[in-house]
Amino acid sequence: MTRVAVVPAAPVLLARHAGLVDPVPELRAACAAAVDWVVVGARGPVTALCAGPSPADRARGVVTSHGGQLAAELLGEALGELVAGPVTGPVASLAGRDLLVLADGSARRGEKAPGHLDPRATAYDDEVGAALASGDLSRLRDLDVALGEELWAEGAPVLRALAGAVEPSGASEVLFSGDPFGVQYWVLTWTAGS
Repeated sequence: MTRVAVVPAAPVLLARHAGLVDPVPELRAACAAAVDWVVVGARGPVTALCAGPSPADRARGVVTSHGGQLAAELLGEALGELVAGPVTGPVASLAGRDLLVLADGSARRGEKAPGHLDPRATAYDDEVGAALASGDLSRLRDLDVALGEELWAEGAPVLRALAGAVEPSGASEVLFSGDPFGVQYWVLTWTAGS
């Protein structure tokens, strides 16, 4: 059995963006609890799975995505390996590893969202969230990554790769589900067979 924790690849969680008042205390606490859970029960170093830098970031010389930076901060010395994008299919090397998965839903869930409002975003995120919460990742294997790209759901390829790499063994524990800033974030944990 392996442990899997899913947290958002949210830049607001990076230490360098911390301010005097935490804008997302509930989200931050849920992420800390999920990371503690996966690290305490891990059989070795935890592997982080996240998207790589965007093409625009690569053009500016950025070599590590927000997700990769956040994984390093959240896991600290426990970080064993970073698997980053382009993550477009099953990652066979993940079998049997304890995982920290960094993935967001749509960033088009409101007029003030980074991608502005797209009426398809809520239904898309509801489907993904239901699949994650139930532990039925077979639904994520056929996730429409192209639609996810239109909806600014940067986590879509990561979740699809995860679904092809491990099998869940029961419902997850959802620690957070919400859309601060118009971006859908989930924090959850589950055990999986591989």
